[in-house]
Amino acid sequence: MPAVKQLVDEQPDAILSELCERLAERSGINVSISTMHRAVQRLELTNKKNFVCK
Repeated sequence: MPAVKQLVDEQPDAILSELCERLAERSGINVSISTMHRAVQRLELTNKKNFVCK
């Protein structure tokens, strides 16, 4: 799970599917969105979204 924490730390506004893709690129491990969601929850991390209002 340190890899998941590093992914979230690098880009806190990434959506779960992006985190899954990045994990697969770096480690070759493919996980589902629900698995990534559980990993993020267990680490007590939050996905912070940056919204641009114009």
